Amino acid sequence: MAFVDHYSVLGLSPTATQDTIKRRYRELVRTIHPDVNQGSAEQFRLVTESYQVLSDPDRRKHFDVIRGLHKNGPPPTTSKPRPEPKSATKTAPPKEKPATKGMSGDLKDRIAAAQRMFAAGRLRDAQTAAEDLIKSHPRLGLAYALLGDVYRSQQDLRRAAKMYSLAIQFEAKDSSFQRRYEQILDELEKLSAEQAMSVEDRQRAFGRVLLAQAIVQLALMTAVLIANQRPIDLLPVISSWTPALFICLLLSGFATGAILSIAGQLERWDSLGSHGGNFSRAGLLGVIALINFWVSALWYVITAMLQDAFTPALNTLFAWTIVLTVAFTMAFAVGQFHDAMQALLWGGNLIFLGALAGWRIVDGIKG
Repeated sequence: MAFVDHYSVLGLSPTATQDTIKRRYRELVRTIHPDVNQGSAEQFRLVTESYQVLSDPDRRKHFDVIRGLHKNGPPPTTSKPRPEPKSATKTAPPKEKPATKGMSGDLKDRIAAAQRMFAAGRLRDAQTAAEDLIKSHPRLGLAYALLGDVYRSQQDLRRAAKMYSLAIQFEAKDSSFQRRYEQILDELEKLSAEQAMSVEDRQRAFGRVLLAQAIVQLALMTAVLIANQRPIDLLPVISSWTPALFICLLLSGFATGAILSIAGQLERWDSLGSHGGNFSRAGLLGVIALINFWVSALWYVITAMLQDAFTPALNTLFAWTIVLTVAFTMAFAVGQFHDAMQALLWGGNLIFLGALAGWRIVDGIKG
């Protein structure tokens, strides 16, 4: 396979910055896009491939090594894209026929089924369906775009960008693919900026969260232990709980959700999307946690594994709730009226509900 100098393809120097590479790529896309300026699909594919290599730091380093090995060999077989000379007698290359033309009813049904899977949050099923469509129809841009949507929902932005670029290549007339591709480029740029935060800054931020949590939780546990109250005996399963215990469990969860949201450890509430009726995914988990926290945690793990849809914010809340439930259980074991097992089995209910409330309220204030 002939060596391709990606710097020459984009007309850039090997010392070009990431901003320069991105800017140059967008200029070329507007110039050689097959649907805009009669550029060839092969030329567009080559430019897109070169951008994907050079915009990824790891892939760029690997390419630089390969390029160095070719310095003393024959010159690259590709060069900077040049605009085709205008000629009144030249016939423009025929535009590629969109893959959706003459689509059979069976193919339409398969696409619709895959789209329904994605809309229902069945990401793994939607991914499998899109991959099957690509195997049987390798030039079907809709299938690549759907696979890109799946990867984007899974926060796999680089693979999503690759799928959208292929969708553009095979169905250049669909401007929605180009818009999604541009959005992915912006998200990748933002992600790179966020990842630029130094390890020391992250450690300091996490240390502040731990310090605030320790102060709040110790104060609440102390309040429970020194409050000389008799149990409410509301239900047999929580017969040893006192009024102070109810209040402190809720406040413990609320403080956790609020502190994590303020510290930027939780994503936006609205980013979770809808999951079942009018409830957000977090809201539905809260309803289940009202019955029992451990059932809610089990339901979350099972559904997330089946749909490949684990959420960092919910992972964090569940982890903190488990830690605090165990901590309160250990504290209750030395109390006069408290049954430690009751705290372990049911304490997470109030802590998790309080954490969701703290997250939701602070997120609303920030938004």
